[in-house]
Amino acid sequence: MTERDQHGGSSSRRRRSLYHNLGGGHLFVGLETIPMLYELYEEELNYAASRSGMKMRKLFDNFNSKVINKIPKANDKTKRRM
Repeated sequence: MTERDQHGGSSSRRRRSLYHNLGGGHLFVGLETIPMLYELYEEELNYAASRSGMKMRKLFDNFNSKVINKIPKANDKTKRRM
């Protein structure tokens, strides 16, 4: 029996099921457990999310002041020529 006959098609590669393409069930388990874990640790997760948001804002402000604000802006005469 050839490889072609074993897999039942003209393709030598074996087709994978949707179950295997989605991680073999790991996606389903994750979708079921994440809401439960959020309910258990809601306060801690909200605190961590707000802290990370503040840290990201601080990093953005720092980047903005050190990099973006140093880029020269076009004046009115330059804008009219474009």
